[in-house]
Amino acid sequence: MIDNGSLKLLLDILENPAMKVDNFIETNALTFRQLHAKLEQLNYYLVQRGFAEICIQDDFFQYDAQIEAWIMADDFLKGEMIILDEKVRPQLIYLYVFARQTEVSNYHLQWLLKVSKNTAFSDVKQLKEFCLKHHIQFVYTRQKGYHLKGTEMDKRKLAIMCLNQLMELPLGHKIVAYMIESWGEAANIQEHFEDIRHILVSGHLLVPRSRLEAMSIFCRLLMMRHVDEVEFTGQQYQLLKASQLRRIAQQICGRLSLDSEEEVLYLTAHLLAIVEGNALDECVGTIEPYAIQMLQYIERKLAISFDQRLDLQKGLLQHLLPAYYRIVFDIPINNPLLEQIMKDYRFLFDVVQQSLIPLEQLLDKAIPLSEVAYLTMFFGGRLRNRARNKRQLHARVICPNGISASHMLKAQLRELFPDFLWSVDSHLNQQTAGDADMIFSTIFIKADVPVYVTKPLLSVYEKNYLIDVVNRDFNVQTQKLPTSRDIMAIVQKYVQIELPTQLEKELTDYIHRYTTMERTDDPMLKDLLTEDYIQFDSEVQSWQEAIERSAQPLAQKGHIQSSYIQAIIDRVNEYGPYIHIGKGVAIPHARPEDGVSKLGMSFLKLANPVQLGGKPEHEVDVFITLAAIDNTTHLAALAELTQILSNKDKLNRLKSAQTTQEVLDLIHTT
Repeated sequence: MIDNGSLKLLLDILENPAMKVDNFIETNALTFRQLHAKLEQLNYYLVQRGFAEICIQDDFFQYDAQIEAWIMADDFLKGEMIILDEKVRPQLIYLYVFARQTEVSNYHLQWLLKVSKNTAFSDVKQLKEFCLKHHIQFVYTRQKGYHLKGTEMDKRKLAIMCLNQLMELPLGHKIVAYMIESWGEAANIQEHFEDIRHILVSGHLLVPRSRLEAMSIFCRLLMMRHVDEVEFTGQQYQLLKASQLRRIAQQICGRLSLDSEEEVLYLTAHLLAIVEGNALDECVGTIEPYAIQMLQYIERKLAISFDQRLDLQKGLLQHLLPAYYRIVFDIPINNPLLEQIMKDYRFLFDVVQQSLIPLEQLLDKAIPLSEVAYLTMFFGGRLRNRARNKRQLHARVICPNGISASHMLKAQLRELFPDFLWSVDSHLNQQTAGDADMIFSTIFIKADVPVYVTKPLLSVYEKNYLIDVVNRDFNVQTQKLPTSRDIMAIVQKYVQIELPTQLEKELTDYIHRYTTMERTDDPMLKDLLTEDYIQFDSEVQSWQEAIERSAQPLAQKGHIQSSYIQAIIDRVNEYGPYIHIGKGVAIPHARPEDGVSKLGMSFLKLANPVQLGGKPEHEVDVFITLAAIDNTTHLAALAELTQILSNKDKLNRLKSAQTTQEVLDLIHTT
């Protein structure tokens, strides 16, 4: 028998063969005692399967080379008994009842889960509470046994949520197959996956592998389910009837014996929710203006100008279309990186969320945080993109969770290896490697070139591990990042540390903050808005004069050329008052190539407001001119500025300031 924890440990060890045990412990948030306990449990299982134990030698894991071949084999874990933990069981119970073939009693659940009567009752209690949060009642009667009460759409939505959570586990596929087979049915998951994939490929449709796998399994559950009638709203029905994907859905339903018109329409909705958007989609015309608005809003809030704008707009539309359909049809998507994205990229996450308000108004629905996180990853990856003039090595990034995760991972890797030529792919096929010299992947795959398995978001330890193995394999010279243990080793030479564990944890958190996209080793607001860059004026009469006056310190100290000031004025004349961010505050800026020599920011407070473009609704009395050298270096300072401008009391203090010191005091207390 094997549990998810043991399998995850085994996969983590195999995926990181050159990682030191110390770094492995840091990366996986373990203690030495926890690692040894988990390793002992895993070794017991491996010895039973005829393999030598995994041991630690010279700070590295040593293991039987045949284990890797065993894991990659198609019949891996075939017939293996699975241990289900308490985090898995409620979701499995829901799917078991969702796909039930007869009345379900507590004895069925005990047999399915291999647990005691009391444990099964406890799992059911937990599941009932979970269901109520999603408008479903999980009830028991003598006549019907355990069953679900609620609309069919709500039942299916919750089934998708449970399935998505299970699919994140190393044994997710195996667990669902076990549940299906417990009803005396053949799972045939791989067969259905290949059937659906073949139909999609013949229709020239692209779907991230992980989402296609989840949909294939869900279709298998629908084949077992005795369904109620699926109902659609008028808007949903019109979209489905008009969709070009309906023909593809009919082919899939015919292959899977899901013959009713309602199931064809329901599967059409699923396809719309996972197929990567294309220019022929019926809703392109509806969504495209909102994609353009998003880009404009994010450029304005981040004070940047994206390069290759048409390509970026196309990529955003490709992402927004399936997200739009997921929201319209209430089809959930899970983002396992949500909490980490919200923590590590909070400023960008908030800006992206604000940019989606017009789309929320169109949909008359709040956009789920998971969708906001994927869009944050989309923009986060592109903020770090920089053109490369020469090719040395070609690296391919593969992340089957979709294009957003792929680009976010690529952006982090590009910072480690800036001279590589990078490409991304979320679709696994026989041409996975192509002309690439190496592959960075979030899953374990076979290829003819070195494959480095990693997570979508990298810690400093994972970055250093990748630097080590790539330097070794390709003889490149990339400098490693400092770790908490490096710093501790230096400090301990000179002082006695009373609380080493707490200090190391705090150092780790500190380094982590400084190695994310919004790195605070970039200049902060107090570094840019110093005394020489703060001005007050009572004589300015026009917005053009205000821009010139505001930018004056930047020009005098060599941050910008005069062409930069003219470029700002020309852009306002051409595009309107794009620099006005509201509340009487403007952030004049243009592109770096318009005349920026080095990063800078200046502040001007007017005694008499001016109107941008002569429009009363664009009256401004605070001008904060930004000279950015790229798309990212100024973001830390801009994030601090946003905190001031979004806080009513701080904004009032800023606008009522009469002296340079008052502005400095406010900046230094942010």
